[in-house]
Amino acid sequence: MEVTLVRPDGHAARVSRAPRSARGGGRDGAGAEPGGVRVHGPVGELVLWTLGRRNVADVRLEGDTDSVKTLTETGWSL
Repeated sequence: MEVTLVRPDGHAARVSRAPRSARGGGRDGAGAEPGGVRVHGPVGELVLWTLGRRNVADVRLEGDTDSVKTLTETGWSL
Protein backbone atom coordinates (compact mmCIF):
# COMPACT_ATOMS: atom_id res chain seq x y z
CA MET A 1 0.00 0.00 0.00
CA GLU A 2 1.35 3.41 -0.88
CA VAL A 3 1.35 6.15 1.74
CA THR A 4 1.40 9.69 0.38
CA LEU A 5 1.73 12.83 2.49
CA VAL A 6 -0.11 15.91 1.22
CA ARG A 7 0.56 19.46 2.44
CA PRO A 8 -2.18 22.14 2.47
CA ASP A 9 -0.64 23.73 -0.66
CA GLY A 10 -1.26 20.47 -2.52
CA HIS A 11 2.36 19.31 -2.71
CA ALA A 12 2.40 15.53 -2.29
CA ALA A 13 5.18 13.04 -1.62
CA ARG A 14 4.93 9.26 -1.57
CA VAL A 15 6.85 8.22 1.50
CA SER A 16 6.67 4.44 1.49
CA ARG A 17 4.79 1.27 1.16
CA ALA A 18 3.28 -0.26 4.28
CA PRO A 19 5.02 -3.35 5.65
CA ARG A 20 3.98 -6.60 3.95
CA SER A 21 2.05 -7.63 7.10
CA ALA A 22 -0.06 -4.46 6.75
CA ARG A 23 -0.98 -5.04 3.12
CA GLY A 24 -3.58 -7.68 3.83
CA GLY A 25 -5.62 -9.48 1.25
CA GLY A 26 -7.97 -7.95 -1.22
CA ARG A 27 -11.68 -8.61 -1.36
CA ASP A 28 -11.10 -11.38 -3.87
CA GLY A 29 -9.10 -13.29 -1.24
CA ALA A 30 -6.15 -13.68 -3.61
CA GLY A 31 -3.82 -11.45 -1.56
CA ALA A 32 -4.16 -8.37 -3.78
CA GLU A 33 -2.81 -5.20 -2.20
CA PRO A 34 -5.30 -2.54 -1.12
CA GLY A 35 -5.04 0.93 -2.61
CA GLY A 36 -2.98 3.79 -1.28
CA VAL A 37 -3.77 6.23 1.48
CA ARG A 38 -3.21 9.99 1.30
CA VAL A 39 -2.49 11.73 4.60
CA HIS A 40 -3.43 15.44 4.53
CA GLY A 41 -2.24 18.07 6.98
CA PRO A 42 0.24 20.85 7.77
CA VAL A 43 3.90 19.82 7.70
CA GLY A 44 4.28 19.72 11.49
CA GLU A 45 1.23 17.49 11.85
CA LEU A 46 2.45 15.19 9.07
CA VAL A 47 5.77 14.84 10.89
CA LEU A 48 3.99 13.89 14.11
CA TRP A 49 1.89 11.35 12.22
CA THR A 50 4.86 9.75 10.46
CA LEU A 51 6.73 9.44 13.76
CA GLY A 52 3.86 7.47 15.25
CA ARG A 53 2.19 10.26 17.26
CA ARG A 54 -1.24 9.55 15.79
CA ASN A 55 -3.09 10.45 18.98
CA VAL A 56 -1.92 14.08 18.73
CA ALA A 57 -1.47 14.60 14.97
CA ASP A 58 -4.19 16.67 13.30
CA VAL A 59 -4.34 14.93 9.90
CA ARG A 60 -7.02 13.62 7.57
CA LEU A 61 -6.70 10.20 5.91
CA GLU A 62 -8.12 9.62 2.44
CA GLY A 63 -8.44 6.33 0.65
CA ASP A 64 -10.73 3.38 0.37
CA THR A 65 -12.19 2.21 3.68
CA ASP A 66 -10.19 -1.03 3.81
CA SER A 67 -6.87 0.73 3.15
CA VAL A 68 -7.43 3.42 5.78
CA LYS A 69 -8.50 0.81 8.32
CA THR A 70 -5.47 -1.37 7.58
CA LEU A 71 -3.08 1.58 7.89
CA THR A 72 -4.54 2.84 11.16
CA GLU A 73 -4.51 -0.64 12.72
CA THR A 74 -0.90 -1.52 11.86
CA GLY A 75 0.99 1.16 13.77
CA TRP A 76 2.86 2.20 10.62
CA SER A 77 5.58 4.84 10.98
CA LEU A 78 8.78 5.91 9.22
